[in-house]
Amino acid sequence: MAEILKIKSDFTDYYDAPCSAEGSISNGKEVIYERYRVNRTRVADLQELRFLGIRTIDIKPVSKVLLNRDDRVCVYTDLTAHGREGVISVTYNEAVEMYHNRLCSTINWLGYGYIYKYIQVGTRRFWITTDRSGNVLGMREMESGYSLIQLPIYSIDYISVGGVQTAVDFNTVQRLSDARLEFILPSADVRALVYAYLTRGK
Repeated sequence: MAEILKIKSDFTDYYDAPCSAEGSISNGKEVIYERYRVNRTRVADLQELRFLGIRTIDIKPVSKVLLNRDDRVCVYTDLTAHGREGVISVTYNEAVEMYHNRLCSTINWLGYGYIYKYIQVGTRRFWITTDRSGNVLGMREMESGYSLIQLPIYSIDYISVGGVQTAVDFNTVQRLSDARLEFILPSADVRALVYAYLTRGK
């Protein structure tokens, strides 16, 4: 049976291989899902979220920040990475001395007890709670539906700042296996959801 959804990507995920029943998704129309990690920065990602009305942390040059020497900040060592990668928590004094030409967030979100990851897969939406080490503490599914963000799969990481959800990361090509979604969404379901998203209104 011919494959219906073809995935072009620069990384692998658990739903990449087609399933034997996939021919039943449509009348044989082939759809290509281009799933590439866009080489843009966290700054650009967060700007996109702010444009949509989502509150985010501010990222600015270390040289533009003035804090007490022992206050902790998040310094970005790789602006194209996501999640807890490419970012470290250091004191303001260490940031000035060793990372003065880098960008930082004055909110030390790596030190927060919980990070809440929102994941969208087609119409299915999930909240995943992790601790500061990235361990999954809980997961719940929300009511199905599309969002304003025009992507078949993506994720947004949030922290709670003064009781307000504040985004710290926007991943336009979330690897679902990193979030352990294979235990909830079988490969065939993911492919069907992506296919339905890419062919909606057509």
